[in-house]
Amino acid sequence: GYLIRGSQRLEDRYIGNAKMFSEGEKGRLVPWLAEMDLDPYQAITAPYFAATTGLDPVARLQTIDAHTWLPGDILMKADKMSMAHSLELRVPFLDLEVFSLAATIPAHFKIAKNTTKYALRQAMKAVLPPEVSERPKLGFPIPIRHWLKTTMYDFVRDVLAKDNTPFFDASSVQSLLTAPEGTVFNRDRKIWTLMIFALWHEQYLTPSGCSDFGVTQEDMSHVTKT
Repeated sequence: GYLIRGSQRLEDRYIGNAKMFSEGEKGRLVPWLAEMDLDPYQAITAPYFAATTGLDPVARLQTIDAHTWLPGDILMKADKMSMAHSLELRVPFLDLEVFSLAATIPAHFKIAKNTTKYALRQAMKAVLPPEVSERPKLGFPIPIRHWLKTTMYDFVRDVLAKDNTPFFDASSVQSLLTAPEGTVFNRDRKIWTLMIFALWHEQYLTPSGCSDFGVTQEDMSHVTKT
């Protein structure tokens, strides 16, 4: 993944950090996509790249994050999950004054000396112990590979074996499920993505699932035609 992204233009690489499937894989999984007149994925971020011409690459990518990924993904998830558990969540780094100051920090103070968050680490160096201030950045990964091998093995295959979505080519899905580990890049996350889509489709876009939410057959007919 590192080599692929490193050989691409910034405009092409940004979306590539998030997408699961290559264009070729999508073509095999969803053959009818080729028949649709769809805009290329770069069209989503093109206006932000145009508006930040002349800025350093880090600032350009952060601008796009602030207008797309932040409100549409990270903050949305945080808001939904915290409210679902009656938690009042605050994001202090998005305070207007803090955010405005951070936007003026040059790239060499953001990423330097082979580390991330360089300015923040330096600012907190005298306050926090080294095991905290120098700790590598951590995300919030879930053990997808372990789940798919153990507790969710049968469930995932049942979901993807159902005729509950007309979108995927069945033989391509089965090839992904049976591919030996290590032969398909990001195989587990690809399978997870297909499973989540299939469950979403079954829950919200099929008559049996929609009936739980008071959606009528007439509503479903309209959705299908659309």
